[in-house]
Amino acid sequence: MEKKNIKALFKFRLNRERRGSNRYEPEPNTTILIADESRSVVDTLDKMLTQAGYSTIVCLNGDGALAKVKQETIHFIFLNIVLPEMNGFKMTRILRQMPKSKNIPIVLMSSSEQPTDRFWILRVGATDFLAKPFERRDVFEKIDVNLHGLPAYD
Repeated sequence: MEKKNIKALFKFRLNRERRGSNRYEPEPNTTILIADESRSVVDTLDKMLTQAGYSTIVCLNGDGALAKVKQETIHFIFLNIVLPEMNGFKMTRILRQMPKSKNIPIVLMSSSEQPTDRFWILRVGATDFLAKPFERRDVFEKIDVNLHGLPAYD
């Protein structure tokens, strides 16, 4: 009975992953934009997310990512701070000024965990931060917390 109420409240199906942990399946056509200059990071995130049922759009530079946000319906963004053509801070500021994207959760990514980076991430309007290298659990926690409003994992 309790699981039924959880499903109705969050509009998700609770599934059991082969690794033994629970995950929430995305609603159909939930699209996540991945923007990073590293092909390996993009490929890793793309594989994780598509296997979990998300639609993905990938970009290797800031200008391309901004164009995709203008053209497509995006529900969530993983955005690296360091990108060719336009860095993640500038792109986040632009996205927050556009009516279409002002409420899209944006998780900025970086291999640097300097306190100044964390300060600026929130200052420019990003929703959250993901440190690289990351684990699968970290990626899905960011989505569940920032897109679906679920509590942080234990």
